[in-house]
Amino acid sequence: MEWKWRRFINIGVPLYEAASIGDWKAAKPILDQWPDLVQFAVTENLETLLHVAASADRRKAVEEFVVNLLNLMEREDLELQNKSGDTAFSLAAQSGNIETAKAMLNKHRGLIDIPNKKGMMPLYMALLFAKAEMARYLYDLSYQMRGDYWNNRNRGWVLLKCVESEIFDVAIKIVKDRPELTDNKWLLTDVLLALAQNNDALEGKSTNVGFRNIKSC
Repeated sequence: MEWKWRRFINIGVPLYEAASIGDWKAAKPILDQWPDLVQFAVTENLETLLHVAASADRRKAVEEFVVNLLNLMEREDLELQNKSGDTAFSLAAQSGNIETAKAMLNKHRGLIDIPNKKGMMPLYMALLFAKAEMARYLYDLSYQMRGDYWNNRNRGWVLLKCVESEIFDVAIKIVKDRPELTDNKWLLTDVLLALAQNNDALEGKSTNVGFRNIKSC
């Protein structure tokens, strides 16, 4: 046990620190010696190096770190999940790291449709953390939220969170693309309540376009 702990301190901690700031020069010698470490968790939450880098602050060094790391990984390695069931891609969505997300999708397009343990898709996670540009990017790639893990329940979550986050352009797209969602009276009530709590929507400002379109459904 002591040997394992010492090995983690000598290897795992430096790798974690390198991933969190995008220091590829520090990580590369370790990964050259132990390339399988790209698959191993480096946090108690079972996060891999890719998870750590994906959730780091947006900076060029981190983006380059991710690209270099992806070159060492197999496609299926990108599906590894932490204790919450989040892939590294889901954490990139939460952080709003669009360039990092693009790099991952170039290697594994299916990441966009992998939910966490609560059934939350990366698109929803972007909205939950108010990352509007990431949400717009992911929605445009979602094919109107089609896929094996999509259903009207989690599509409804996305619509409601768009309204709550005042991302009305995406909300309008959803209403147009998935009109069946407006047949759900409970969802429609929640959406209208969220709109009613938005002063801009009620005062006739720019968001009023979104209010009128959703209310008319």
